[in-house]
Amino acid sequence: MYKYEIGQVLEDSRGKPDGALYDIADEGSILLLRLERPRNEEIEDIRQGSIELRLSEIEGVILMLAKFGAWQWIDAPYNIHLSKNLAKIKPVKEGIGLSCMILLVDTATGKLKVMRLIGFETEFTRSLLAMIERQKKIIYNEKAYNEKIDAIFSQLTSKEIAELSTVKMSIKKKSL
Repeated sequence: MYKYEIGQVLEDSRGKPDGALYDIADEGSILLLRLERPRNEEIEDIRQGSIELRLSEIEGVILMLAKFGAWQWIDAPYNIHLSKNLAKIKPVKEGIGLSCMILLVDTATGKLKVMRLIGFETEFTRSLLAMIERQKKIIYNEKAYNEKIDAIFSQLTSKEIAELSTVKMSIKKKSL
């Protein structure tokens, strides 16, 4: 398990373009958000704002989509074949869902600005796991996978993909 601390420098995020990465490990999942010089409002939206989540599966590509507060939709393609710290996917019991650590990193400095742990709803988790089971049957080819992602985003925006998604969940704003 990896330990994260606010202010910690994540060297692999320094200087990277804005964007999101989603991954799953044996301990849970992680949604890494990279943003150059995030504003205080953006940091607070991650820390305690409302969250909308969507899942889509297009041509074998799993897309995790997230919207924090008034942000635009953020997309993070996921492929099981790239999850290096996932030994086995376990089925979930009723009332249980996959955990997700959300991290916001300032790409100008590489510093971790905020983190928030959430839990996916049971049905959201089961839908994700079903998509992963289908994806596992596809032989992974990096070039073909990246071409599929490029083709998807040449035809659809993140907002359009989120609107087409049938797998949804919401988390209300944290109260102080």
